[in-house]
Amino acid sequence: MAQNNLGNMVEKYTTRLDQQITVGTCTADLNMNQDLLGEMTGAGVIDVATIAMDGLADHVRGRGFVRGGAELKWTPYQLEFERDREFVIDELDDAERLRIVTANLMSEFNREKVIPEIDAIRFARMAENAANMDAATYTTPQQAFDDLLLAEECMEDNGVQLSGCILYCTSKYKGLLRKAQPYRMGQGEAPNGTFDTFDDMRIRVIPANRFMTAIDLLDGTTAGEEAGGYKIASGGYRKTADTDIVSGKDYYTKSGETYTKVASPAKESLGDYYELSGQGKAINFQVVHPSAVAALSRLAKLRYFAPDVNQDDDAHKWQYRLFHDLWVYKNKKELIYGTHAE
Repeated sequence: MAQNNLGNMVEKYTTRLDQQITVGTCTADLNMNQDLLGEMTGAGVIDVATIAMDGLADHVRGRGFVRGGAELKWTPYQLEFERDREFVIDELDDAERLRIVTANLMSEFNREKVIPEIDAIRFARMAENAANMDAATYTTPQQAFDDLLLAEECMEDNGVQLSGCILYCTSKYKGLLRKAQPYRMGQGEAPNGTFDTFDDMRIRVIPANRFMTAIDLLDGTTAGEEAGGYKIASGGYRKTADTDIVSGKDYYTKSGETYTKVASPAKESLGDYYELSGQGKAINFQVVHPSAVAALSRLAKLRYFAPDVNQDDDAHKWQYRLFHDLWVYKNKKELIYGTHAE
């Protein structure tokens, strides 16, 4: 049997998978400046540098310069999402080609499972913390175009250039924008309606299974969640805090463990009503300026145990562990603008 040097390749695999996450995510543009990071502790806490400085002052001739202050602060941030998975390959299974099989296994796992989940969490985080994230249904190109103009106004009113913004959207939404902006075709030219920017904003088309306002992470062990991964958030019922009936809003009554939608809500019965919250919705588009967020993905550990070391079975064992999160800065929530399905 060919000798296996998998143990010597773990570091190489780790570097490769880290690079795959950095490049492969749809949200790679939001990865934060690694120079502004301190060391990550075992508890998943990372110090992020913020720089505060004074603005310009009046200059008085003959009196020199007005001294200002600049301060570098390290703020601790907790990475909320700590995920892992273990894979075991029997010693006799494809023994002569195990290195290739294992390498492909981890690469596909990263591409098909890890990267989509990272993106899904990031978009849900931004939707949750955006200053502007309303429900909208688009039946005409003009409706989609008008809402994007509102997003552009919001970005420019908050002092950022559209050229620095990113337009994340569904393929359907991009199609509506294409129809809203007719193009001309010169004689002898092949038809081509594709475009990578819109009003100088970079466009990123996002797969629907990553583009939701809220998701539920599956723990990988509970009955029904063994496969792990994530799904669109199902939400939950809670007592409404409304003091008057909100037009168009759904209210529910509870009987045992059953919730029933109220056909004709009445103000005097609000004390007995529940509402459904936290339910995930499909996102139509998000305009984001990267300065509003800090995204970090770090492969904390990729471990390999050879069959002679593995005490559980005569098998090759791989253990994959990941810390990651996305933070939205409180003073920059206005730099995230989007809509989601009704």
